[in-house]
Amino acid sequence: MAQFGLSFEYQMAKRRSVKRSGFTLVEIAVALAIFVIGALAIIQIFPPALNVVRGSERRTAATQMSRARVVAYEDRAQVAPDAIYTTVGGNWTDFRSSITNDALMQTGGITTATLPRGPGEASLPATDANNITQTTLGNFKRVQGEKHKVRSRYIATATPPEQIYVLTEFPYDAPGVRVYVDETIKNVRIHPDGYLDFSNAYRASSGTLIRDTSQPAALPAYAIPPIEAFRSEAVFYVTYRWMQQVGASTQKRVQGVIDEPVRMVEDDATFTAAYNRVVINDTDGDGNGDVIPGTVTVRARVRLLATPILGSTNDQRTGVVNLSGVNLQGFDEVSLDYDVSDWRNMVWDEVATRAANPPPGGAPVANQVVINTPMLNLDPELPITTLFQRPPTGTETEPVLEWSTWLDGTVTSTGTDHILNGPDGANPSAGRVTFELLDTTPADPPPLTPTRTVFRTLDNWAHQFTVAAASYVPFPGTAAPAIHPREGWREYYRSSAGAARLYFQASEAGKLVMVDYEYVDATAPGGFRQVQGAILPISSELENQTVANFAPNSQRVSFVTLTNLNGNLLGATQVSAVTAVRGVSIAARTAWLENGRYRQVVTKGYRPLVSAL
Repeated sequence: MAQFGLSFEYQMAKRRSVKRSGFTLVEIAVALAIFVIGALAIIQIFPPALNVVRGSERRTAATQMSRARVVAYEDRAQVAPDAIYTTVGGNWTDFRSSITNDALMQTGGITTATLPRGPGEASLPATDANNITQTTLGNFKRVQGEKHKVRSRYIATATPPEQIYVLTEFPYDAPGVRVYVDETIKNVRIHPDGYLDFSNAYRASSGTLIRDTSQPAALPAYAIPPIEAFRSEAVFYVTYRWMQQVGASTQKRVQGVIDEPVRMVEDDATFTAAYNRVVINDTDGDGNGDVIPGTVTVRARVRLLATPILGSTNDQRTGVVNLSGVNLQGFDEVSLDYDVSDWRNMVWDEVATRAANPPPGGAPVANQVVINTPMLNLDPELPITTLFQRPPTGTETEPVLEWSTWLDGTVTSTGTDHILNGPDGANPSAGRVTFELLDTTPADPPPLTPTRTVFRTLDNWAHQFTVAAASYVPFPGTAAPAIHPREGWREYYRSSAGAARLYFQASEAGKLVMVDYEYVDATAPGGFRQVQGAILPISSELENQTVANFAPNSQRVSFVTLTNLNGNLLGATQVSAVTAVRGVSIAARTAWLENGRYRQVVTKGYRPLVSAL
């Protein structure tokens, strides 16, 4: 009996052990439900995390692009343009500004469309990437005064094979490219009435008198004798000082202006003609000139009469401007005015590296080089154009400039070098372009090849640049003669009541300026105190203008507020002089479309200062 009980208990324990070793269908169903719910929760984490990673990658690439552009202008001071302003309007009297489209602001299209303002500003398309008409990306793309050094290239099929060219910073629209040279004119004297005396003036580059019509060699090759033709094709920028009355007192204080634009008339034989003088002369209306006489700094910006050769579509896309046939008479520096074709045409300059087979790994290919753009998702439906320069061979004496274009698998080229067909040649999703130098000996590695690649992306990347003017000039108002050229993007006027302010075009909001000024201070020696080199931000807030015709389209202006040395606000009547207003800031914006909205990175830098008075 005891043995039976032991056996029974053993059997029951064994059964219970077997029963505990498995799971019921209910338990399995519950476990699966818990697993599925957890897995779904984990899966839902990945898309936002992936978006964060992608957004971070794009922001890094945008920062790289913007910073590279700013550094390039900081390191190469001579190439920074004078201005980038709107293409809306026809004449300077339309008061086109460098970033803010005044006409669109007036109609409510743009409220405060200023480039450096931040991600919430209205100058980018809100959702539709193609709707750029009412934005700064679609209108503010006219470049003035972009500086360049002339280069040489060799094209065997051209006549002559040696050609000279410049390479614009951004792809341009044609026609409309204008080429200028800047010439410093020495020994120009100014009279109290503001007239300019060129009787003993000479060109700094050659030392020859510019008024000596008996010596054709003394005149620039880009002008036709006599001197009147030279003056008709030039704008003279004059830096000078004048005396202006302070308030109701009889005291006068020294004021100044850097690079005031003046145009000369053709029928003037002497300096005493009706025009041919600076705008600010008799400030108090007493009939006596107030300009401080003597030798003044003058530079002439002279348009080349010969028209540049705007070649193929690929030249325009990559920025090549052919200057062959233009006699520069030894000038190796020019400046250009042109319209940017589209800020969404991304420009990537780099030195090409050895290609690998298959890319991106594997053994190097002797006659192939590769470019990796900082953006992915290149648009294969729009041309991907690469401009490259290879060393001269055979009878060639200068580097050979060539381009290749890849459009959805189609390859074209100016010569024997070309982008490879197929996915290995242009890989839009990877942002990689590979081309081969067919005239390079396969056994020899190709040289480090300077390249420029221009492309568009599916997510509508855009890259835009802006500058503060090198110098700002007082608004001439009704004092300017009819031929005085307006450069509204760099004009300012002083407040006559209330706080001491300098008012600028709305386009300048957010930029930095350096101001030299003087204010009344009874505790200072002589009753006046000077402030030199005050770096001040132009306010991002806009106000209604109070001076007629300063900005007639927008009726809105930005401003700088002047303070004393202790930082206290000054009244308008306390400011006794403003001698120099110079631009300080430059900025680059790189933007992209992400989740139906534009994002952007704005990088700021500092332009080299022009000399003060």
